[in-house]
Amino acid sequence: VVLSSVVGDTTILVASLKYKAFKMTTMIFHYFRVYLSYYCYAVGTLLICAMTTFKVLLLKYPLRIRRWSKQQACKICTVIWIIALYNPLSFYVVDKGDVYYDWRIYTYDYGFSSDTWDLLAPISSLILLLLPNILTIVSTGILICQAVGLVRKDKQSNLKWQGIVTVVFAAIVYSLSVLPLTVYSILAAFVVLDPAHPSPFYTHFYRVAFTFLTLNIVGNFFIYSLTVSSFRDFLKSCITRQKVRKGSSSRDRSGSRLRSSRSSRGSRSQSTSKDTPVKL
Repeated sequence: VVLSSVVGDTTILVASLKYKAFKMTTMIFHYFRVYLSYYCYAVGTLLICAMTTFKVLLLKYPLRIRRWSKQQACKICTVIWIIALYNPLSFYVVDKGDVYYDWRIYTYDYGFSSDTWDLLAPISSLILLLLPNILTIVSTGILICQAVGLVRKDKQSNLKWQGIVTVVFAAIVYSLSVLPLTVYSILAAFVVLDPAHPSPFYTHFYRVAFTFLTLNIVGNFFIYSLTVSSFRDFLKSCITRQKVRKGSSSRDRSGSRLRSSRSSRGSRSQSTSKDTPVKL
């Protein structure tokens, strides 16, 4: 779950950095970035909800949940990634060309200009934002209460605080960062927003909400790196593999150069031996 969350956040960051760094102005890239961003936002919301919920179930039913294998965890992550496809698919079906430059956040965004979004926008916000956030907050509170209760009952309990602290910290940071955007998404369906006469809610509140969300995406990688030892081991293994590949490729290149030089020397020696006359 942690790896899936990092993949989603990194995808958004890479798309944004490419846009800022290379100044890509083609509309194809803008469409791709907007659709991909909304897709990964939904993935991150559902993954955080799954992390906190399954951590509560692990403390409540430790024997049942520990039987789950990595394959089952991968299946759950796959289902989450499939459910999150609702965002880009709904954009494409309702109005695939409704992408515009949003001067409030200095990048391209989806416009939600179609009348269909008057009905779909509150439902989407409820399913992909409000309900997962409420479940994340409730499960985080239950998780803290369960952990404290277990420690009070048995002070020598082998409770893995590292995983609990990671989940609680990530959930709290995520809930605080996504709360302004959730409020904006829900109220925007009922408040009349006129871009010609922008209100503070339309400009400043949305800009603050988007900034909070971006800071959470950037911070998740560092949170997992500092608190999850298995994720640090995964990063170390990736770095060492890259170094080994570079070393083997450089050795292969040097070996091929040595073989080519030897073959060239051999060919030159053969040519000289053929050219020199033999004295009888």
